[in-house]
Amino acid sequence: MLALQGRADEANGHFEQAIERQEALEALPDLCESCLTRAQFLVGEGRLVEAEFYLGRGEGLISRADCQPSMPCFPGAGRGSFKEWTGQRGPGLF
Repeated sequence: MLALQGRADEANGHFEQAIERQEALEALPDLCESCLTRAQFLVGEGRLVEAEFYLGRGEGLISRADCQPSMPCFPGAGRGSFKEWTGQRGPGLF
């Protein structure tokens, strides 16, 4: 919502704060959701390198915490999902 109002910097600050707190609490399912949501936000901002980082981190947390993201807007986990979101090949993808 903040990005739609031209307040992307403020939204990014909220993401950073949430991720830091969830890391400190070792709240892996919530941290996973935050990383995937931030990846989606960054794709919308056109910041694909950063988005790929958070997507990879979220995917790693899914397997580590054995949790399933509740966001239906994300195609299945896996490296191909970055291309599905963006229509582009990510910088670290083969």
